[in-house]
Amino acid sequence: MRSPVPGKMVRALRAFDGGDLDAMAPVRVPSIEEENAKRLLRRRERLVKERTRITNTIGGLLRLHGISGEAPRKPGFRERVDTLKTGCGGPGSGRGDGEARWRWCEPSDAGRAAAELRHPRGPQGGEGRD
Repeated sequence: MRSPVPGKMVRALRAFDGGDLDAMAPVRVPSIEEENAKRLLRRRERLVKERTRITNTIGGLLRLHGISGEAPRKPGFRERVDTLKTGCGGPGSGRGDGEARWRWCEPSDAGRAAAELRHPRGPQGGEGRD
């Protein structure tokens, strides 16, 4: 039966036990505050990725319907969404009754949360954009 400890670890332990202090290095355990800061950063990064994915999906849907020159993150996009025209000149929703306020036009939890979280290391890229 094989040992549950990998051979590399056994060799390192034997070397350390034999006096070779360079065989193993001490590991510093992060504090609770450090772990919380890392957790917050990881959560923000996931939210920013999700917001980017959703924004790209919306942009793809706009292009699919022949709507160009609009970006979901441009200021005023939500107000202009009912007035968008497809590539054929028809209303963006195909109905013209305000139905163009598709579900994706509402702020997602990810977008809202990512906007509310501050980057712990300060703004990136000089513009404060994600």
